[in-house]
Amino acid sequence: MFKSLATAASLLLATLALAPAAQAGGCGGGGYGGGYSSYQSYPSSSYRAERRADARAAAARRAKLAAARSEKIRVAKADAAAEKKASTKTAEVKPEPKTETIAKVTEKTETTVDVAAAETTCSKFIPAIGASVSVACDQK
Repeated sequence: MFKSLATAASLLLATLALAPAAQAGGCGGGGYGGGYSSYQSYPSSSYRAERRADARAAAARRAKLAAARSEKIRVAKADAAAEKKASTKTAEVKPEPKTETIAKVTEKTETTVDVAAAETTCSKFIPAIGASVSVACDQK
């Protein structure tokens, strides 16, 4: 009995001795910091001011691009409206065909050209030999 009491006392003593070390982060990576420093550094005021200035500049660039984009859209719409208006005006006013021009076209005579009966040759590619061969055009 004394032996079991001594064993139980030593286990209790070991448990009580190791518990504070485990909570402090020195044993097994436990504890508040997890084995690492829990110190958090915050950005300085000058760094934050630079980031705010960068954000403002980016917002200004986006606003300028949006204004340019809306201006392009406005110009394109105005051009389309002007083109539509011009096309309706041209569709309304159709000139009558001139009778003189039609008469001149019908008066033209046909002329024939004598073509010499020269034999024309064409080339044909033969993949088996990898070359082009001259052949008569009707044998193609």
